[in-house]
Amino acid sequence: MKRSATAVAALILITAVGCDGQSDTKAQAGPTTSGQAGAARPMTASEVRRAVVSVNQREDTENWDAAFWRKTAEGPWLEQRLAAVDNHKKYGAGTEPEPTGSPKVSSRVHAWAAAGPADDRWILGAYEARSASVGDTENSARLYWSLYHQQKGEGWRRAFLALAPSRSALPAPATGHDGQAVVSGDVSKLAASPSSVCRRYDDYITGKSGTAADDALWGKDIRTVRASFKSAKTHLRADFDNPASISLNSDPQPTHLGPVWRTVDGGALVACVDVTKTAIDMGPGRYIKLSYSGWPGTTGIRWAAMTQSQLNMIVLKVPVGSHEVSIAAQVSLPYHFDGTRYTGN
Repeated sequence: MKRSATAVAALILITAVGCDGQSDTKAQAGPTTSGQAGAARPMTASEVRRAVVSVNQREDTENWDAAFWRKTAEGPWLEQRLAAVDNHKKYGAGTEPEPTGSPKVSSRVHAWAAAGPADDRWILGAYEARSASVGDTENSARLYWSLYHQQKGEGWRRAFLALAPSRSALPAPATGHDGQAVVSGDVSKLAASPSSVCRRYDDYITGKSGTAADDALWGKDIRTVRASFKSAKTHLRADFDNPASISLNSDPQPTHLGPVWRTVDGGALVACVDVTKTAIDMGPGRYIKLSYSGWPGTTGIRWAAMTQSQLNMIVLKVPVGSHEVSIAAQVSLPYHFDGTRYTGN
């Protein structure tokens, strides 16, 4: 008799991330101002908020057209949306339970435009939206942080999305005399260089490094992520009824996304991206059924093997001095799913 098991798709909230592509060269503190050559005209507060609201409203649709997302999004957010479109084509919409209730969501948008060149502009935005856990009917209001990008001749597009730990956890970027957010500047007094902090974070939580000096750099939340990653294989093996083989790895992006956002306390916010991949092979004569999944349409199917990947977006808060680096906002979203169906009896 063929053995089977019912399992949950492996949505492990492991935010191993990519590294910052900037150099360690010191920059002058303070924002790029509108008087500098090539700088963008400072945006007013209302202009910044309108840009964020416009993108959010444009994306407020269940659209399975890849062309739509290529015109609307970019960067890791676009890649996640295209993966969702691809999964929808392969597996259909699925029958996951829909959230119930209507939580109160604030219409207020908090947004800051970065000082910088006119052909490469960034906005850091924060706003409330409805959220539901995968496979859960609970509906709640959550605070999201997003990065929006505008290149020369193009409209604003979302490039990055992360979930704040609470609805009151707003970013606190420093602003210059023109009201624009301060980016880059002198990073020599930060606890970790923005040019390497994301790579060091990835190495730390995946166990590639972990000396006493490493432990001292990271906050309790990050040490918890490291412990979760370390125990993930054991938990996955149990969840998937002891498969013949299982692997878990991370693939960080080579550069961080967008500018280094300086904060009012002198620290910095750095956005990083990573893909975690879990590959499972049940072995001869065995299969697994998913009871619920982050990839609609993949439940109730007898899978002999599967590879699940998640796109992780995280904002690291890098403080001044010897204080610990912590997680300011993060999200782990379903990315690609590839499976081999069981064809036995």
